[in-house]
Amino acid sequence: MEYHVETRQEYHPTLIQVVESGPLRASVKITVPLGEHGDLNFIATVLTETPYLLFKADISWRAAHKFLKVEFPLSVSATEAQYEIQSGLVSRPTHANTSWDSAKFEVSGHKWAYLGEPNFGVGLLSKSKYGFSAKHNCLTLSLLRSTKAPDPNADMDDHVIEYAIYPHDGPLYTSKIVQHAINFNHPLLLHTTPLDKITPRYKPTLNPARLINKTSLRVSSEEVTVQAIKKAEDGRGLVVRLYEPYGKTVFNVSLSHDLLTQAFSINAVERESSKVILPTSGNEVGPLRFGPFEIKTIYLELDLTDEMTNGSAFKKAKLDD
Repeated sequence: MEYHVETRQEYHPTLIQVVESGPLRASVKITVPLGEHGDLNFIATVLTETPYLLFKADISWRAAHKFLKVEFPLSVSATEAQYEIQSGLVSRPTHANTSWDSAKFEVSGHKWAYLGEPNFGVGLLSKSKYGFSAKHNCLTLSLLRSTKAPDPNADMDDHVIEYAIYPHDGPLYTSKIVQHAINFNHPLLLHTTPLDKITPRYKPTLNPARLINKTSLRVSSEEVTVQAIKKAEDGRGLVVRLYEPYGKTVFNVSLSHDLLTQAFSINAVERESSKVILPTSGNEVGPLRFGPFEIKTIYLELDLTDEMTNGSAFKKAKLDD
């Protein structure tokens, strides 16, 4: 038996209390004493219109040579678990039938780990921790450890860690776990700025709603993910990187932008010699085909020469900055 299993020590809640109960959100506080190793308090929150259960862990950690993990036993039977990597996923066994399997007791992942059957599954979303594991029907996230080199006081401090549990119906490729993990890690933030604080060149004379509609990028399929959007190096448009995250072929994907003039496939460093023209119809690019885990970088050339009085100066200034 592995050393980390032999020395395992479980801690259980001693106090659970409701701290918030309303029409839009409800929260409970869970207190888990860690003895000489520290103190642990969770806030578990359910939000309307949010498909996952949020956890916020407030930890005072004083342990040495210890590894703190949180574990979720699930009613799921699967021989493999999936973990997000850059532009895709990797599968690892949930059993230890061989020495090779035993060596994979922890897996590095980006924003999520997943354990599922063909008709349902559960995802574990992480905001700042990247060590996952799955043993039989349990999904685990590594929170803290206390190494002594090179820093003798590593992790021995106060921490706030956020993660979430996301159950869903259907197979992994219909779960939208990639989109939910992105939303969890990068929540929509609202900022207000007084008009007198905006410099003149950023004040559009166009109706704001019309401006937003006219300058937004739209993707027809939820089966591919937008990884990045940036200003093109030549300043004449946008570069969009998309990828297929689940390992399947996706057909008939299109992109649209109201200022589109033409579109090209291009390499990652935007070499002019790598441009391949893509089919367009009006302001739409496509249809495009994505193979399993395929990454596409698309250059959208935009018309930024409209009359300067209807808001185009604003759009051009934003692109040129």
